[in-house]
Amino acid sequence: MSHEQSHIDDLDVQDFYNEEVEISSYGINEEEIEEYARFLGMDPESSVDRELLWIAKKGLMEPVPRDWQALKDSNDNIIYYNTVTKVRTHQHPCDEEYKLLYRMERQKYDIMLADMARALPRPSFK
Repeated sequence: MSHEQSHIDDLDVQDFYNEEVEISSYGINEEEIEEYARFLGMDPESSVDRELLWIAKKGLMEPVPRDWQALKDSNDNIIYYNTVTKVRTHQHPCDEEYKLLYRMERQKYDIMLADMARALPRPSFK
């Protein structure tokens, strides 16, 4: 269990409203996308990573997987609760998948850029 998960083990799920939090694109702004992009390991100021911000936007809109609930308390704090394993965490269960997706897409982008650079004609100094 991660530090983030163990930190909230003492919380009682009953302290949270037992209703699913709807995940949608409504209300997601550029600042939130860039903040999540940084969480995923991106540098939103980089021109390369700006091309990959779609990953952050998709990650923010990802619904919780089967057996998980996103629960919100009266202060709008969200925890993710697995109804089978009883795991509770503040991190969306799919966050690691989006970190991996970013690393894979970035690697493909870097390879493409390297291939393009090798294809450029070299200046001759005769």
